[in-house]
Amino acid sequence: MRSSAEPIHRTSLGRGVGLLMVALVAMGVIVALLAWRARATLDDLRRADRINNVLPSMTTLMEDLLNAETGQRGYLLTQRASYLQPYRDAVRNLDRRVEELDARDQDPAHAPKLARVRELVNLKLGEMNQTIRLHDSGRQDEALELVLNDQGLHHMDELRDVLGELTSSLRAERAAISERLSREAGHTELLMLAGLAMLGLFTVMATSQVVLRSRELMRTQKRLKGITDNVPALISHYDADGLLRFANAEVGRVFHADPAALRGRTLEQVRGTENAAQMRPFVERVMRGEAVSFDAEQVIDGETLHFHQRFVPELVDGRVEGFYACSMDITERKRAEALVAASERRMKAVTDNLPVFITYIDAERRMRYVNETLRTWFGLDPQAAIGLHIDDVFGQASTSQRSAQLDLALSGERVEFEITSVMLGKQRHLRTVYVPDVVADGRVQGIFTLSVDITVMKQAEAQLARLASSDALTGLPTGASSTRRWPRRWRGSVGSRARAA
Repeated sequence: MRSSAEPIHRTSLGRGVGLLMVALVAMGVIVALLAWRARATLDDLRRADRINNVLPSMTTLMEDLLNAETGQRGYLLTQRASYLQPYRDAVRNLDRRVEELDARDQDPAHAPKLARVRELVNLKLGEMNQTIRLHDSGRQDEALELVLNDQGLHHMDELRDVLGELTSSLRAERAAISERLSREAGHTELLMLAGLAMLGLFTVMATSQVVLRSRELMRTQKRLKGITDNVPALISHYDADGLLRFANAEVGRVFHADPAALRGRTLEQVRGTENAAQMRPFVERVMRGEAVSFDAEQVIDGETLHFHQRFVPELVDGRVEGFYACSMDITERKRAEALVAASERRMKAVTDNLPVFITYIDAERRMRYVNETLRTWFGLDPQAAIGLHIDDVFGQASTSQRSAQLDLALSGERVEFEITSVMLGKQRHLRTVYVPDVVADGRVQGIFTLSVDITVMKQAEAQLARLASSDALTGLPTGASSTRRWPRRWRGSVGSRARAA
């Protein structure tokens, strides 16, 4: 019965989630349409507002130009200076009127006409300025002749036509905007009603999903508890007051207590005063919002255990409401590391006391290991040489002697050779072996080097050679050695006599 109920539950849950997603998508579409419509409406209102600003600017521009023309003609006809003041006021305002018109009408389609308006205004102003200059210079007849000329009239007529076309275009656009806004208002109301309906549907479906999800959450919590209780790590949760709110089964196993009985206890009560004192600085850091990782020794029932611990803050709206702790028992790893460290110390003690020079040089020709023989032969601290390039340790002159052998070894070939070097003023004969360190993919990541001082052996060989070339009793050179020291022509004559004899 239970097995058949589960598929039915999953099917109903899936159907509910699907319907909920459809409702959310529908609401999203409606909201997007409303937002788009609101944006379009706002753009229309802004455009209408600009049109309402542009139309008065055109009227004002034309009025100022007519006022300037009236003042000009009054002055020419009556010679009264009082007519010049309205003329000057109108001329002073005209440039500003044209700039305002350009700034308020940003329609690219109107740009050519606005440019023509500016041109005509400048032409008209030029004509009026010229007539006044002619009049003031005593050439009244020329000034009147210029006024009576039809050119100024043509300019004014063309200006009225251009402004009239712009005005008609803007008024027609404003009327279209008004019609569009009134038409879209009804559509917006329908979208609002649809949105309210979808909101009601979403509320009903969301409520049902909350119930289903609450049941699913309970099952999820059981599953998570089953997982955490079987993880080989101590998992716990402490609140902002430092009280334990959750502990998995591993916590109870390590501290020999029921995890449920540990809830509500402090860190000191759970882990002990001395153990908690070690962790207190890290608790203070995590309660400041910092995730921390550290290793700590914990004495539990008289046994020292090592744990790798990770504290993560529990953040709620930017506030630290507690922290989660995860502790991994790394006692075995620590013991293994101690054994490895002891083995390395023994190996280092052996290599540091061998009468050989041992190094490890990586692919970039930097020292990664060197034994104490470096101090004996070169007078250098081995630790200070780690990480340095071999040129910086031995000098470029010394490493250049071995460059061919180094290249062969770094290419993967084992190399043996003898070489003579001067170290701290002492000449040493060395027998050296370079062994490449080849990894699994065939790449050489470094070389092991071993150098043996064979100076004593070389000196013995030289001594034997000297003994072989002289008589042990008399100290005189033997025949073979003395013959080698004779001039070549004497050697031939001695040889001939020997053969003749």
